[in-house]
Amino acid sequence: MNTNFPGSGIFGTILSFEDIFPSERIKSLEEKMIEKGIKAKDLEPIIGSKGHVSSVLPGRREITLNMASKLKEYFQLPADIFL
Repeated sequence: MNTNFPGSGIFGTILSFEDIFPSERIKSLEEKMIEKGIKAKDLEPIIGSKGHVSSVLPGRREITLNMASKLKEYFQLPADIFL
């Protein structure tokens, strides 16, 4: 969650914990990607478009139920890890 104070310019942004540290969901996904040796582009058939993948991995976009279901099948893990 970003909070901007009027008139404070670029230095007025306060970052929350979630802005600095990736969520456990994303960490789990990244760990599995490393284990399987896959790249972000390899997730496109699972998550969706290149834009979706590039938004999900840094945490700008939430993992949807549909994405979690596909990730569950691909990585053979419980879907709730990704939700």
